[in-house]
Amino acid sequence: MIFRTGQIVEFDMVCDALKQAKLPYFTRQETANGSIVGTSVGFAGLPGVSWLVIVPEPALEDAARVLAELPVELKRESHG
Repeated sequence: MIFRTGQIVEFDMVCDALKQAKLPYFTRQETANGSIVGTSVGFAGLPGVSWLVIVPEPALEDAARVLAELPVELKRESHG
C-alpha cells in the first residue's frame, strides 16, 4: 500500500495521477473498526473512514516518483 487518507480530495488526486501515468493500482475503503470494503463514495466525509491506494510491488518506485509531485504524504505499508 502506498497511500492512505481520510480526505476524498487527496484520494482523487492520487488516483488521477496514477491513472494519467498509466500505472496499476487498486483502491479500498477502510472503516474505523478496520473493516476493508470496496471503494465507494457513500461513506465520504464520515469520521473514521479512510481510503487506501494500493500499488503492486513492481510499480511502487514509479508510483512514488509520480506521487512525489503531489501535496500529499506517502506512506509505504505492507498490506495483506
